[in-house]
Amino acid sequence: MTMSYLLVSNEDPVVLDGYLDSSSNLQLKHDSDELDDYDQEIWCSHDTATAITVEIHDFVVGATTWTVSAEHDRSSWTRESDHVWFTFTEEPTWPLEVQVSATDGAGNKQRTIYIKPQPQPPNLLQQSSAEQLL
Repeated sequence: MTMSYLLVSNEDPVVLDGYLDSSSNLQLKHDSDELDDYDQEIWCSHDTATAITVEIHDFVVGATTWTVSAEHDRSSWTRESDHVWFTFTEEPTWPLEVQVSATDGAGNKQRTIYIKPQPQPPNLLQQSSAEQLL
C-alpha cells in the first residue's frame, strides 16, 4: 500500500481547520483538502524559511464552539484565543504523531494526525545566498 500525504509548500503559518464529519468524528483540513483523504498526513516544506509554524484553529458546529488542543512528543502546543500553534525548526526523520483534541465543554473528540515539517537548514540558506552573490 502506498502512503499518501498532503504536501503544502512555502506557507507559514500552515493553517489547519477542524470540523466534525458526518459520523461526528473530529477531522482536519487545509483549505479544502481534508487530511482524511491523505491518511491524516501533511508535509510542510519551505524553500526559504528555517522554521515552519502549524496552527490548528477552533471551529463552530451549529451554535457550538469546539476548542482545540494538540501535543506531540509530550510537547503541548501554545494556546491563543482561537487556535493552537507550534513552530518546527528541524525536519524529523519520520512524520511526527500529533494528538489533536477538541472539546465543546460537554464532550471531547480526538484525532491523530501526522506532520512532517521540512524547513530549510540555516546552512543551506546561507550557501544559497552566497551562490547568488557569485
